[in-house]
Amino acid sequence: MSIPYAQISNFMNSKMYQDKNHPAYKQANAFVDAWFQHNADKLDENNQFKKGVADKITPAKTFVSDDDLIKRNIPEIKKYEGVKDFPYKDTKGIITVGGGLNVNHFDKYASLNWVHKDIGQCATPDEIKMDYEAIKKAPFGNYKADFYQKYTKFRLANEEIDVQLKKHLQNDLEQIRRVMPFFDKLPAGVQDVIIDIQYNTGHIERFPKFIRAIQDKNIRGIVEESHRKDVSEERNMNMVKKILQIVDWDY
Repeated sequence: MSIPYAQISNFMNSKMYQDKNHPAYKQANAFVDAWFQHNADKLDENNQFKKGVADKITPAKTFVSDDDLIKRNIPEIKKYEGVKDFPYKDTKGIITVGGGLNVNHFDKYASLNWVHKDIGQCATPDEIKMDYEAIKKAPFGNYKADFYQKYTKFRLANEEIDVQLKKHLQNDLEQIRRVMPFFDKLPAGVQDVIIDIQYNTGHIERFPKFIRAIQDKNIRGIVEESHRKDVSEERNMNMVKKILQIVDWDY
């Protein structure tokens, strides 16, 4: 946890840390406690870094290629989105497959390389249409993804899932740069949080307070405005950890 104390201090002034009614209150306090335990030998009696310690902290790399950005984010996207090789409906009724890929429109659904789950043979256009219609008619709500396996005969190979995931992330990066032209100059942790929000919601532009906090280099604001109600607290707190790894801003 190579995080400057000043950033932890700012974080401790946030609603997430102080307001017991905040949905991330417990996780925020647990994170701060863990930070102090981890850095106890580096702090003086005033909880400031001892002389010389802060100088050893190396700023994060601020520019990487798209391939590296994608490679860096794929593991956590898979972890938090979940990966299914069969189509299913999310709680909003959107047909989804792979690492959270939206295939609700038939054209997108039909563009994938579906194969028979038992024999591995490629599905025909007519078979794909029938499969899509069966999933489309299936109920949705408080069902787990596995519930939908009985509605489909087809699967995606792991290679196809990864291809689609990379395409998704490349499109996300293009969208992010249209909204945030300064994206490539941001610290790695902030880049990863932006990518996660864009991938998860499809609309980073709907987080104007988050974007403004980034432009203002407001650590507290970035932490608070990155919090999403419809994702797990584990995922939210992982984003907090990434944000608090910021050591320097290069713009």
